[in-house]
Amino acid sequence: MRYTIATAAAIALASFGCSHDPTSAAVTADAPKTVSGATIGERIHNVPVDGLPSVGDPRALVTVVEFSDYECSYCRATAPIISKVLASYGGEVRLVVAQRPMRQHDRARPAALAALAAAEQGRFESMNARLLAGPLDDAAIARAAADIGLDRVRFEEDERGAAVQALDRSSALGKRIGVPGIPWLFINGRLVIGEASFDALRAVIDERLAAARALVASGVAAQDVYARTVAHGAEQVELDDSGC
Repeated sequence: MRYTIATAAAIALASFGCSHDPTSAAVTADAPKTVSGATIGERIHNVPVDGLPSVGDPRALVTVVEFSDYECSYCRATAPIISKVLASYGGEVRLVVAQRPMRQHDRARPAALAALAAAEQGRFESMNARLLAGPLDDAAIARAAADIGLDRVRFEEDERGAAVQALDRSSALGKRIGVPGIPWLFINGRLVIGEASFDALRAVIDERLAAARALVASGVAAQDVYARTVAHGAEQVELDDSGC
């Protein structure tokens, strides 16, 4: 069964919002379902996370990959829900952030570079929280860097160097997978779009966690569960020309 988000997500995204590139297309997925306003696909997608900054235990059995933009109001609305998820599940769930700054957001790219530069010094989680809270002007970013204890010279160098390269890799990942908008979540490879309520995320996480525990019981090491789960997943989200 093929399914287009242009119908069900038109309802979900009308209530929650969809920030996207003007050239993006709609998404199709196999046998989706709707839980508390979110549309959840059944297909597993292969979303590699190597090199992406994360929050939580790297050995977590469930990995939530979020394609996000710090200037996006819907991404900011999702942030406390994801924080609640991380707190509720402890070390069993982690968040991996893939920067996807939209072209129409002037401060999204500088903020993304700041987050990735902070990650170079092991302070991504702190900078991520500050950027989500805003503001995102240069002075505010500089204050945030100082407040979380970053080496200023290295931070500024990384903003122009290592962070640019990291952002290019993150953007390329989004394009390769076919992510047209934000916030988009993949939970152990399963796509969630629309109103990412706690109940919706919990429904997917509980199902994915049960599958992950079964893998561990079969002998797979916890730190290998995510890679094993998505290894044979779809390389791209299917697109049509219906628009988002």
